[in-house]
Amino acid sequence: DVPLADGVYTGAAPAMAGKVSVTLLVDDNHITCLSTTQDGETQSVGGFEALRDGTFAAMIEAAQSADIDTVSGATITTAGVKQATAAALSQAEASAAAQASSGN
Repeated sequence: DVPLADGVYTGAAPAMAGKVSVTLLVDDNHITCLSTTQDGETQSVGGFEALRDGTFAAMIEAAQSADIDTVSGATITTAGVKQATAAALSQAEASAAAQASSGN
């Protein structure tokens, strides 16, 4: 496993009809999903509902990574959530690498 620096990280990515953002809290290499938000997703469809009802957040926390299953009816939104999660985690990885190289 790649070490992650503690902190709050947000990633964003395109989705079906807008963009999705994922905000993660990393604490001692444990990931907690603080929020999954959307800008422009169609209401009352799979992706919007999964963002709103916490389905994606629960999946991210269970996987402890961006490697989540596709939500039925929300293939493109799921891909966006995966990309946004990966972007947030890459920030945590880069921060950990920077701390390690500076000796902190």
